[in-house]
Amino acid sequence: MSPRALAAPLCLAFFALVGCGPIDLETMGADEADLGQTLRLFKSTDAPTTPAANDGSSVELGVKWRSDVDGQLLGVRFYKGPGNGGAHTGTLWTASGQRLATAAFGQETTAGWQRVRFAQPVQVRAGEVYVASYHAPAGHYAYSYGAFRGAGIDRGPLHALASGASGANGVFRYASSVAFPDQSYRDTNYWVDVIFAPAQVAPPVVDAGAVTPPVVDAGAVTPPVVDAGAVTPPVVDAGTVTPPP
Repeated sequence: MSPRALAAPLCLAFFALVGCGPIDLETMGADEADLGQTLRLFKSTDAPTTPAANDGSSVELGVKWRSDVDGQLLGVRFYKGPGNGGAHTGTLWTASGQRLATAAFGQETTAGWQRVRFAQPVQVRAGEVYVASYHAPAGHYAYSYGAFRGAGIDRGPLHALASGASGANGVFRYASSVAFPDQSYRDTNYWVDVIFAPAQVAPPVVDAGAVTPPVVDAGAVTPPVVDAGAVTPPVVDAGTVTPPP
């Protein structure tokens, strides 16, 4: 059932340890090799309970999320089901609705996970809440009821927030173009994902000036002493040597 139908009674009123648990680095598929190794809220094998809603209205759908570590948001993903056609766009917002980046999806497949990369990565601060969304001009979006009720989705340092942590999660807004999704119903997951690159951990710096080479005290090295008087040359007894005839 669509968000419009669900909300009608209300009148529409996402290696190594980082201190928050293991980071799950998942290599992107061959079609996403340019993104390298990134973090996401969902695995490529994850799929919705309902791939396509019976709703053809133009709508913006999103997820509230945060990271435990600083990094960059490279882009957005969404799960595409039958009938979810048209020109899709992905957007990153602050929790208050300020648009940080938008990009148009291209070369989509007929179904499954789709992704778009922003022209420039967006700096993400640890602990800040953001909203990742995509615009579905033909509707028929994927959804799963109750996914954010009582618990969110945690994967490494990424978290899709449980409803109540920062308002309701699983957000949408009916609009003919990109718009901040600020409405929610039944804590529904609309299968929007992030493509996140954690900040690199700087390698240890060695101060060459602080490294002191070993010092050899030439005066403290004593060469071996040979006592000439203690060396006894071989003694030949002339009386025991018989000269040749």
